[in-house]
Amino acid sequence: VAEHITGREVLDLCRGDAALAVAMLTEALATPVPAGLPQWHVRLAVLLQQLTTMDCCVSLMQRANLGIDFNNTPMEELHARQAVHCHALAMSFVQFDTLDRSLKAAEAPDQREPVFTALLRALHNLVAGPSLVESGKLLSRAVALDFSRFGYRFLAPFVRKLADTGRSLDSARLLRMACRMLSWLLVHGEGEGQSFLAESLRPLASEWTMRCNNAGAPPTSVMSLLGLAASCGALNGDWPCSAALLAELPGLVHKLLIYQANSDGIGNPWSRCLGPLTGDGTDALAAWGVLVPEQCSLEDAQDDDDDEYVGGYGDEAEEDDGVAAEEDGEGVHAEGMLVEHSDIMCTDCGRPDSIGNYGEGYFDNLWYCRRCWSLWQQAPPEQQGLSPWSAEAEPSSSSPYLAAAVEQ
Repeated sequence: VAEHITGREVLDLCRGDAALAVAMLTEALATPVPAGLPQWHVRLAVLLQQLTTMDCCVSLMQRANLGIDFNNTPMEELHARQAVHCHALAMSFVQFDTLDRSLKAAEAPDQREPVFTALLRALHNLVAGPSLVESGKLLSRAVALDFSRFGYRFLAPFVRKLADTGRSLDSARLLRMACRMLSWLLVHGEGEGQSFLAESLRPLASEWTMRCNNAGAPPTSVMSLLGLAASCGALNGDWPCSAALLAELPGLVHKLLIYQANSDGIGNPWSRCLGPLTGDGTDALAAWGVLVPEQCSLEDAQDDDDDEYVGGYGDEAEEDDGVAAEEDGEGVHAEGMLVEHSDIMCTDCGRPDSIGNYGEGYFDNLWYCRRCWSLWQQAPPEQQGLSPWSAEAEPSSSSPYLAAAVEQ
């Protein structure tokens, strides 16, 4: 039973105090595995990840009894509240040394991959978005300070394995998520003039890009890694660590541009695959003839698999995404949808698409891509779009952040 505990039950135990939940789970990661629960640390890592999801944020708003009418609240307001939620969790992660405890738990060979994957997904949920600047700055500094362990001991072999198995759909999806998470850390750190993380990632990103390309991975994965390498500055100057990549770059870029030319019917693949770019990254790719879509550097362009997690906070997350469907050769049914002259950023998933529909009611004038619209159309009437729990859930008088972490 203990290994099936959910994020909602943890919040119930902590009376809706998200910071206390992070502290409790982090402390539990530092204790020995209980007898009869060999996957206990994996479950704890997944629970920490669940606390970073939008479902958890909505649940805390329901508990706080803020009088929010979810059927009439603009999406901008919900995203603003999510930014506050992520900032509080990021402060808790830093205050309670969650990164350190998670990496120690990942030392066990049989738990290394699932624990580290859950940590990457949690970090992605907390930093992946232009509105998550404050949480992004905190975690960018934390990752940079512990990069000798986080980066070289865990991240480097993890991404190498994904690159070597890049033809697998799951590996390609996870690889793109990791690239976007790292890219967002670089973008948020750039605002503070941080360069240590970029310098540390530069040789790794160069190696990963070449390894993924030589392993015959899908072009979408190579695009994601090339964007990360560009944001690290690997394409600028004569860095010894990126000399091999620069030697291969003309042929690599030529191959990706051919792939782009053959993808005209399904939109610009750079829009879907590139994560956010730093200023140096945008300039470097442009110098090599890649016309970087504006939204790649300014908006929250991400796949729907970013919030995928094991044993979801509520219902299981949908695992398919538009890029994955494209790689499988399966398109999304587009009957009855609008076809625009150019790609428009989807309000829900953030991926540009020229086929979709505009919402109605309080979703009026908001654009949704073909995949998100199809999922909404296929969902049963009783299913909520924001949370798998009923908006009528009994509220609690407790505040979402009773034990708010101390400002760092």
